Amino acid sequence: MDGRTPLTLAQIGMVVAVMLGLAFAPPARGRMLLVPLSTRAAAMLPAAAVDGGARLLGVGPFRGSLVIVADRKRLGGVSLADGMIILSAPPLLCGAAEAKGQVT
Repeated sequence: MDGRTPLTLAQIGMVVAVMLGLAFAPPARGRMLLVPLSTRAAAMLPAAAVDGGARLLGVGPFRGSLVIVADRKRLGGVSLADGMIILSAPPLLCGAAEAKGQVT
């Protein structure tokens, strides 16, 4: 094993991290996943989303999370400072909420 192996593994790790970051970066407009980081944030999440003009599609894969369609710029009450994370909502992770009849 030569000294380049740790460097190669680090580079591969960075590439994977960047790809995951890009995959879950929220779009400017469209389907998003809102994830609360606390029970308090989970209680505030639906109202904050609707106040930001979001259309609720259904529950997300994590406790208290929601799948929405919205314009990210209008979601002012949904931020890390409020204990909430905005991610993209890939169908593989979030499913097609509309097809499941979970439209709220």
